[in-house]
Formats: sequence, structure tokens, C-alpha cells
Amino acid sequence: MTNKKQKISKGVGKIIIKEMIQKIPDNTPLKQISKKTGYTEAYLSQITNYARIPEKYEVYEIILSKGLGANRSEVEDIVMEAKLIDAGIADPAITLMLKEIPHMSNDEKQSIIDAFDLIQTRRQKKTRI
Repeated sequence: MTNKKQKISKGVGKIIIKEMIQKIPDNTPLKQISKKTGYTEAYLSQITNYARIPEKYEVYEIILSKGLGANRSEVEDIVMEAKLIDAGIADPAITLMLKEIPHMSNDEKQSIIDAFDLIQTRRQKKTRI
């Protein structure tokens, strides 16, 4: 289960927004999504135009689930995939492993991403020296 209070970085947010835009059916006005989510059409427009990148997980969850009909598992997969991409984990085998291990919690998956980020940061510091 995902912590709804978690913060989403701008990089991850942009990737999630890209996925959201792809999920919006053709010719679907933002007004329709606005009615389902409770967010204003202007706010949704800012998000879909990358003028505003929300930091709250809950915003993405509401838009994806209520506005676009994604279930909880799909929302969590979209967010996890965005975090993997943002962390630079592009290896499909790792992505598949993190998605398919049935007993691995999202916290455990997040720990793997955090460890990968730490390794990348340390490598970057070493190359600067």
C-alpha cells in the first residue's frame, strides 16, 4: 500500500503526467475529468501542460483513478515506473523484477530505488574529484 502523503519529485511528476496524458481518451475534454476529480479545469490544464507539477501523490492518484478510471494497482505501477525511469534504472529486467515480485512491498521497492540513487550520487561525486 502506498503512502498517500509521500512527495513526488518534479522529475517523477513529469513522467507521471506524460503517462496520464497518454491515458486521456481522444476528444475527452478536461471539463469531464474535472467533474470526476473535483479539480478545476484550469488546474488540470496547468498540470497537462507541465506548468504545474504537483508534489502530492494524492493528486496523481485522484486524477488517475477518479478521472481516468485506473485502479489502485495501476496507479502504484505508474508511480513506481516513473520513479524507476527518473532514477535511471532503464534495465527492463530490473523493472520487471520490481513489478512482478508478489511479496515485495512498495516500501521495499522504494528502498531499492533509494539505494540505486545513492550509488549514482556517489559515483558522480567520485568522477568530479
